[in-house]
Formats: sequence, C-alpha cells, structure tokens
Amino acid sequence: MSNLNDGLQRIMNWLQKNQPKYAASFLPGLKHDEIKVHEEELGFKLPEEIYELYLWRNGTLEDANALFFTPMQYLPLAEAVSYSRGWNKFRSEGEDIFEQKDVWYIKSPQFIFVRSNCDYCAIPIGIEKQARLPVMSIASEGEQCVFYTNLLAMILTLADCYETGAYYLDTNEYLCEDECKAAQLLRIYNYDISENALSSLHLLFETSQKDTNSKFLEKVAQHTTTVARFKDRRGVDLLLKALLSWRLKKSSIRDGTCISIARALGRMCDKRAVQLLTHTWQEDRSQLVRKEAGQALSELMELLRIE
Repeated sequence: MSNLNDGLQRIMNWLQKNQPKYAASFLPGLKHDEIKVHEEELGFKLPEEIYELYLWRNGTLEDANALFFTPMQYLPLAEAVSYSRGWNKFRSEGEDIFEQKDVWYIKSPQFIFVRSNCDYCAIPIGIEKQARLPVMSIASEGEQCVFYTNLLAMILTLADCYETGAYYLDTNEYLCEDECKAAQLLRIYNYDISENALSSLHLLFETSQKDTNSKFLEKVAQHTTTVARFKDRRGVDLLLKALLSWRLKKSSIRDGTCISIARALGRMCDKRAVQLLTHTWQEDRSQLVRKEAGQALSELMELLRIE
C-alpha cells in the first residue's frame, strides 16, 4: 500500500467509526481505463496521485462533507472534469491577468477535485513535470494560493488531524476544528509553505516599499493569512514587531497594513499577542483599526479559551 493510500485508509477508518453516514457516501473507485476516458475529456494529462485517488474512491455524494475539512465535497471525477474545464476556460479568457502572476502554478491550468460552495482545491496540470504538484486553493473571487505542499501532504495532514483530535465532533455531531492543534500538523507536512510565507513577509516589511500601494496591501494580506494559518511562533514575533512599527507610520496604507497584521495575530494561538491587540483596540488613532483589533482580540481569546 502506498503512503497516499495508507493516509486515505486512515481517514476512512476514522469516518467509519465516528461518522458512518459520511463514510458510506463515498462512491466506489474507478478503473484505470475509466479515469483515462475522463482525462481525455479534460484535455490534459492527470498526475499519478490523482489516478491513485480516484482508483481508491470516485468522490462522494453531493450532500456529504466527508474527507476534506471543513465541509468540502470530494468531487466525483465527471464533476471534477466539468468544474476544471469551466475554470480553465475562464482562465484562458482572462489570460492577460494570469500571465501577470510571477509563479508557474497560477499560470497553469488546474484540475479541481474538491469544492465548497464557490471555493475549490485544485492541482496544476498541463506541465511536463507531473510528480508531487502543489494543492492550490481557489477562492470564489479567483484568488489562488498554495494550500498544501502536494496531495500526499494534504492527505497525511488530514489523517493526522482526524486521529489526534484536531478534527473532532461537537455535541451535535458536527465536525469541528481545533485550529491550534491543526496548525502543528500543517507545519509537519507543509513546512515549506510556512517558511516561504515567513520569509516573504519579513522581506516585505524590512525592505523599502517597491510595489504600488494596492500591490503592497495585497501581498501583506496574502502572507499574513498564510502565517496565521500555520501559527509558527516566529510569526508572532514578526507580526508584533510589524504592528508596533506600522502604528507609528503616517502612510496612506498604514490602516490597511495594521488591519491585516491584527487579523493574523487574532488567529495565532499565542498569548503574547493579547497585550498589543488590547492596546491597539483601545488606543489606536484609527477607528477602523480599533474595530478590527477588537475583533481579532475576541477571536484570539476564543482560541485560547480565555474568559
């Protein structure tokens, strides 16, 4: 059994024990030739890991939220191909926008295999190297970012989250997430994403601003969101230092930058952020920054279960 299949089976074992209804919603796996037919319809070669995934199970029923947290449907292959073709058509029609991006995986066509409302998880396709491609998150607005290092890292992260209690059932039998525990497991299997976000954010704050105001704010929002997702303690140090510095600035993007930093601190699961968020909430000269800092403080207190 491969590492990917082992991880998938660990998830299935947990679901069969704790959420048998969801476990039963998985459709039987496809045969290799059946996957090949869908691949030809898609028009791009599928990575081997996707073949392995659909040989295991062919997605879940539409109303199920099993396997991928938080409720995201693992798409049957026919639906995955349909969603992917729609996205890739949209991408080709807006090619000028995507060509402006400086990373290959955003310029590439995508194979969408998970959806939640209008958000998706996808893997880049249509490139020569097919092994261990990143799992992308595609937001409803079309924004993309690397969400897991690769499909194997994604499945092993999820399997560990189920088995360690980072994902758990509440009193209503609804699947919930302990963000602080989940972040520890994210860092184990997706260390490179966390490191890249930390280094990129540090460089952004330490060097002279070379981007336009809107581009700078976009990068700050992107990197602080990723840092907050992984919750590395070094990220807290970086964010605290940045918030102290930016609160003193008179730049036109001062408020927007402070808001992104405060939001990230509110998700960091670290008590060291409480004091500065409290002070920002009570004393900052911007009403909008005060409001966002107060919200971030409330979220942090909830994560830390501080009354």
